[in-house]
Amino acid sequence: MSNGKNVWRFQPFVAATWLDTYTGLEASGAVSLLFSSENSATNYQTAPAIQLECAVVQRIWSGWGFGLKGYLYQQLDDDSGSDAEQTRSALGADSLQARVAGAGPIIIYSGGKLVGADVSLKMNYVTEFAAKRRFDSDTFTVSLALSF
Repeated sequence: MSNGKNVWRFQPFVAATWLDTYTGLEASGAVSLLFSSENSATNYQTAPAIQLECAVVQRIWSGWGFGLKGYLYQQLDDDSGSDAEQTRSALGADSLQARVAGAGPIIIYSGGKLVGADVSLKMNYVTEFAAKRRFDSDTFTVSLALSF
């Protein structure tokens, strides 16, 4: 449930990773479909969307890895409902069908110890481009995982 948007979302996906343990080259990809329920408060139905993601990382012996990641988000149809019609009319738009692509560097680390736990770190910066009917943005994400 996305409380901020008053909708339920369902996003099945398929992902795969290939790692050459000799060279340290890793390639990953995923494809998912995003389905949202209708927002009963606004009578707005967001259309289903497909999302493609990929990353290529070169791992080195010290536990660090450096690479690039990217994604493409594309709605498969137009949004619907009376509020969608009003939004389309107010904007003078033929469609509310959105898309965006993003790409940027990724840095990963695994294999260290912190407070007795195995450590994994991931940092990435993504800049979006080719946005249509949505804002593009730049995001910087850091995630730290400790496995006890």
